[in-house]
Amino acid sequence: MADSADAAAREWIEKQLRYPQRLPRTVVAVDWSSVPQSVQRRLDEIARVTGSIDYTQLPRRRWWQGRGLGLSGDEVRVVESAATALQWPASLDTDETRLLTVVEGIVERIATHPAWKHPVANGDRSVVALHMELHALATATYELLQLRYTTPEVPAHSAPKSYVRQEWERRQIAFAHSRAALIERGVCLRLIEQALDRVHRLAEDLRTTEQLATQSAAVDDLYRQLAGANVAAATAHIAVDELDDAAENLRAQLAYLSSVHG
Repeated sequence: MADSADAAAREWIEKQLRYPQRLPRTVVAVDWSSVPQSVQRRLDEIARVTGSIDYTQLPRRRWWQGRGLGLSGDEVRVVESAATALQWPASLDTDETRLLTVVEGIVERIATHPAWKHPVANGDRSVVALHMELHALATATYELLQLRYTTPEVPAHSAPKSYVRQEWERRQIAFAHSRAALIERGVCLRLIEQALDRVHRLAEDLRTTEQLATQSAAVDDLYRQLAGANVAAATAHIAVDELDDAAENLRAQLAYLSSVHG
């Protein structure tokens, strides 16, 4: 079952990679190991109230501005110092950027999924934890692209056993393994999304079943009333037949008296 689910999720991811995607919207990544857990918990509390995913900046500026919820100036500086800008070339369209764009969509759907806060799923989940996964994948994608684009092509005259060609081939293998690892991280997130879909469907089925069970007594009462109405209708037909017989009897007596005294 797990293997088939993994295969289906991987097939779905690979299918998305066949088509051009928009550029990634994750242009800031945070090194969460540099952010104290107390600040992470504070961000999570704020995220639950003010929103879910912000691709351009985390935390959102409005999270720490205005009244009520917010971060202190020191906490803001801690988060900002751990943030790194990711500058994606406007013309870039690769498997890596396509995967990141697909993962952004998955993470956004997970963060706003109705099953995410269902009691059976242990209530609230961490929005910041989703950002951690998104930022880790975005950072790895960015580093992979930087390495790929700064790796020069092998000169045509290089010998097969030369260091240049062997190093270039070694890097191509490493890049392929890295892309495969990134895809697997996307597959894991897709599996979470599909599991949430199943929880949501089952929760809806349970809610409908509970409603039907609650209303079953009322339906039974209505059925009994309708059955009583059927009995009343049958009784009425019998009464009508008896009255028709009485009327016919009276009509016969009236005709007899009319003929005698006419």
